[in-house]
Amino acid sequence: MRRAGESLPAPGERPRARFASNDSVEALRPFVEEFWRDVLGTSYGRSYVSNESTLEAWEHYAGSRETLIVRVLDRYGVDISSFYSEPLAVVFARVRDVNGRGDR
Repeated sequence: MRRAGESLPAPGERPRARFASNDSVEALRPFVEEFWRDVLGTSYGRSYVSNESTLEAWEHYAGSRETLIVRVLDRYGVDISSFYSEPLAVVFARVRDVNGRGDR
């Protein structure tokens, strides 16, 4: 909270609920929806994906990290191994941009 410039609650006081921002991920729609459908095999609408989210949280949909990397390589022709642990918005933008799909 301090890093975000917010004050800490007093002892015994409950902090206000906050949700992580997801504007960076949302800005990449409809590519994100396509990725969720084609790579993870589920609907993006069933998940909340924040700007800090990483693929590790969803790799179980593919079965494993290795399978997810292979699915992305098969679908988009991009090896995401070197940036797999980056925030999803970074991964999605790199995959999309490698494919010249910036207009989608």
